[in-house]
Amino acid sequence: MIIDPDTLLKRNLGCMNNTIAHESVHWFKHRNYYILQSVIDRKCAVAFRCPATPRSEMYEEEWTDEEWMEWHANSIAPRILMPKQTVGIVLERLMQESKSNAFIAAKLMTPTRWVIEQLAAFYEVSKQSVEIRLKELGHHLS
Repeated sequence: MIIDPDTLLKRNLGCMNNTIAHESVHWFKHRNYYILQSVIDRKCAVAFRCPATPRSEMYEEEWTDEEWMEWHANSIAPRILMPKQTVGIVLERLMQESKSNAFIAAKLMTPTRWVIEQLAAFYEVSKQSVEIRLKELGHHLS
């Protein structure tokens, strides 16, 4: 796996960790597809570059095998980094801690923003990834 070293500089640790989980899914789940492709077609590329922008799900009936594998890796990576079993436990603890947090009491930060930032730091993922994962799990912070 080769990851652009500028990823951490241009984005954040969460993005880099998500990329590592994403590419690990490809290696673990999809490598046999590419091995078979290289047997069928000797000219088949050995390396594969994941697209930066995912394809719209509106046209999923037209997706190629590679697009389905990309969707698969995109879907699983956050679940690896933020397992359902632990997210609820950590979230509950942070919700309790937020009640006595000085920044929140001083209205320098909302409880929701603080909890999301704490979860992102705990799991070393992006805040956006945390927000999406919480919605997936049915946790609505308001």
